[in-house]
Amino acid sequence: MRRFLCGVPGDSCTGTLLTVNKDGQRMHATPQEAFACFKMYLIRRGYKQVGAREFAAPESGQITLLTRPSKFGTPLRLGKQGEAGTGIDGKRWTYLRKGGAGCIAEVAS
Repeated sequence: MRRFLCGVPGDSCTGTLLTVNKDGQRMHATPQEAFACFKMYLIRRGYKQVGAREFAAPESGQITLLTRPSKFGTPLRLGKQGEAGTGIDGKRWTYLRKGGAGCIAEVAS
């Protein structure tokens, strides 16, 4: 079972609040849900959608290209038993890959 982080600040994210490495973060069940959350976040910030994955910044017009919906977000997995784990059987969520980085967006000029 995996979950995905979208990269949106917690107060603007539509995901479920769960524990990731002892921190409360919002996460999504699929990469497509994480993509939709980030897309709506950009639109709320004034970005204009110019393509399926391309968004133009409100002031500069710089293009932000999002990762494909099927590959979007930072993948998580169930980790070790935690004191306050919110996963299955009290386990906590942790990053699938070491370092925890996932490619969300790329800015093109």
